[in-house]
Amino acid sequence: MGKSDLLFLLFSCLALSSAYPVADNGLSRIKLKKMKLDEDNWIASWLESEAGESLRSYIMKNRFLGRLRDSSEDIDIVALKNYLDAQYYGEIGIGTPPQNFTVIFDSGSSNLWVPSSKCILSVACYFHSRYKSGQSRTYQKNGKSASIKYGTGAVSGFFSNDDAIVGDLVVKNQ
Repeated sequence: MGKSDLLFLLFSCLALSSAYPVADNGLSRIKLKKMKLDEDNWIASWLESEAGESLRSYIMKNRFLGRLRDSSEDIDIVALKNYLDAQYYGEIGIGTPPQNFTVIFDSGSSNLWVPSSKCILSVACYFHSRYKSGQSRTYQKNGKSASIKYGTGAVSGFFSNDDAIVGDLVVKNQ
């Protein structure tokens, strides 16, 4: 077998191996991103902290009180916390058609939290995309309220069910 025959055999093997997909053993890969500290997110995080409590109370009392009194719709609060350049984020979609969100992949919690379009009392909601249930054909109202305290803060609001897209996975009715 000559040198040219050996090279032909090598290139043929490479071409054949790239034509067949490699077994993934049921794994899906999700691209992670590391965000730099954004000044707007830092300000939102500060306003949501204990240090920003007095300013937040003033805003809620004077600016939003009239809007709440006039609202015939139930309003729930979803508080968001900035993780100060210490967590990894990734893109997901929720609903049909998908509404895209950049979220923290948190292995310490079984819940996925995104702000709702009904979130008006949290300053952090103005710095993040909000989920609009009325724009999703697969949304299902759950009706359960939630209030959970984590080591980094608390979340309160309500549960909803919809399809979630993470990487190339579509998880129905989450």
